[in-house]
Amino acid sequence: MKRIFRLLIVILALGLSVGGYLGYFVFLHQHQPASTEGKNNVLYIFPEENFGKVKLGLLKIFPELEEWHLTLLAEQMNYTDHVKPGRYVFRGKYSLAKIMRKLKSGEQDAVKFSFVKYRNLSDMAGAIGKITLVDSNELRNWLLDSTVWSKFGMNSTYLLTYFIPNTYELYWTTTSEGFIKRMKKEYDRFWTSERKEKAKDLGLTIEQVSVLASIVNEETIKTDEKPKVAGLYWNRVNKGMLLQADPTVKFALGNFELRRIWEKDLQVNSPYNTYRYKGLPPGPINTPSIEDLEAVLNLNKHNFIYMCAKEDFSGYHNFAENESQHNQNAQKYRKALSSRKIYR
Repeated sequence: MKRIFRLLIVILALGLSVGGYLGYFVFLHQHQPASTEGKNNVLYIFPEENFGKVKLGLLKIFPELEEWHLTLLAEQMNYTDHVKPGRYVFRGKYSLAKIMRKLKSGEQDAVKFSFVKYRNLSDMAGAIGKITLVDSNELRNWLLDSTVWSKFGMNSTYLLTYFIPNTYELYWTTTSEGFIKRMKKEYDRFWTSERKEKAKDLGLTIEQVSVLASIVNEETIKTDEKPKVAGLYWNRVNKGMLLQADPTVKFALGNFELRRIWEKDLQVNSPYNTYRYKGLPPGPINTPSIEDLEAVLNLNKHNFIYMCAKEDFSGYHNFAENESQHNQNAQKYRKALSSRKIYR
């Protein structure tokens, strides 16, 4: 009996020693700093990924960690069977406990998406697919599905008007539906009651403002000239004139690389060809910037109805109130193009 009692004491002492040893290491490694050596290290955890792959990723970022201890703490924190997908960025020094808390909470880091000008949905979907888990083909199909837009109370005819270019933060795990919801939220945030009232005062719907802004975007890169250009096209709309905007012809032809428009180009039969069809085209020809939208909402009111690129290729335009003045400006520009041997 005494022998059994002594054996139990030995086993208990051994257990306490091992437990104390493990406890010591848990405490030590929870607080021992692991460094990324000043680099931005990113851990991508895909959906359905297991802890084994997560562990390998962490050991690449923090090679000084011990694999057995990483596993032990993950088990203690009930993380091994509850891995959360995401993009996790580690900068500077981390204790193991801090690393595991970040992963267990699903505290992923957003990616910045600078929304530039897009002329079609495929390019936009491709850009989103490069920085998130979204499949670009799936997103494109979502964007082209009219039932998706009706779900959000939006008209699929004006697809590109619903995307307000800006810099946004998106989660890497964003879905196609999540992206559209986010863009709808930003769209609603931009179109305040004040901006809607300005559009109404111009006799335009907010969709028409975007369509006009997309033309302004293509016509000039000069910020100080945009309200003037917007005013010119607004004049033509109100007079029931053909807009005769070259960028709409390029859009109809599917070629924005053209530097010179010829008579044969103007014959393309498309509702976007504003040399053949009066009024604004049926939709935007790109995603206009906030600057372009503001240029339309705060357009200059003047009497100009013609514009032509300046012959000095400065990016600015000559404006005219009548066709005679415009023809003179156009002749100067055509002569400058020919002198530089620009034929397309």
